[in-house]
Amino acid sequence: MNRTIFKQIYGFFLLSRLPFHIVGILPFILGTVLASYDGYSVQFPVLILGIAGTVCIMLSAYYAGEYYDQEEDNLSHQVQKSSFAGGSQAIQLGLVHPEQARVAAILALTAAGVIGLLLWLLLHTGPLTIPLGILGMVGGYLYSARPVRWVSRGLGELWIALCYGWLSLTAAYYLQAGNIPSSVFILSIPIASSIAAVIIMNEFPDYETDKKAGKKNILVRIGMKRGSLLYCFLCLTAIGTAGIISQYYSAFYLMTPCISGGIILTLLMIKKMYREKTIREWMCGGTILLNCGIIITFITIFIR
Repeated sequence: MNRTIFKQIYGFFLLSRLPFHIVGILPFILGTVLASYDGYSVQFPVLILGIAGTVCIMLSAYYAGEYYDQEEDNLSHQVQKSSFAGGSQAIQLGLVHPEQARVAAILALTAAGVIGLLLWLLLHTGPLTIPLGILGMVGGYLYSARPVRWVSRGLGELWIALCYGWLSLTAAYYLQAGNIPSSVFILSIPIASSIAAVIIMNEFPDYETDKKAGKKNILVRIGMKRGSLLYCFLCLTAIGTAGIISQYYSAFYLMTPCISGGIILTLLMIKKMYREKTIREWMCGGTILLNCGIIITFITIFIR
């Protein structure tokens, strides 16, 4: 009995994909820091509940993805293993029952809704609290969940860019300040571009299995050749806009490591180095680091 419980706990630990929560939490922290930079007092209960709500939405997205992506993840488990694609494999390894993942996704989504109501009704964070939360819930849960399943409609990557690039940043600022300035839209460009590049890069390891399973994401729709060009465009857009913004705040030197990393990733893609499994894994991880590095650099700029 104890072994079974331990196995399920470990399974949900894998299923939750905790390291990947950083790409949603960091923009939220940036939005809070930006609000403080603009002169607003940070309300820590709002910050804590806001992060908790963001985590719940991400959990619902990850759990739903594990449930609704079983066919492609089964194929991925049989063909190849990637640290950045193919799901957590918790269901494939028998650690978690598929129905448990589906129920957990709904419970996480419900928890996110409750947190949104607490922020709005008890902490009086403003009328856009619920609409912003619903936008995140629609983008996150329905990314994989049927019948909508954004990822198979060629819209999944756009929703990821919106939710992780603009929404988390904007919601955090709004919850603290009660308004949405133009600066959050500008700052969201390199973040949205880099997180979209993350998703495109993570689709490369699963290209063949996604194609066989009929998962019509962007890469399957346009092919690896055009997908590599899209990846390069997103990386260059991310580092180009990040460089311009950091220069505006007289902090270009802080962004140079990210710019250098983005150039290296672009060159590796141009040279089709994604064909080598080991290098492809490094590119997947490097693109995540690019996204996180840009956000951390902006946080550093605004708390100097």
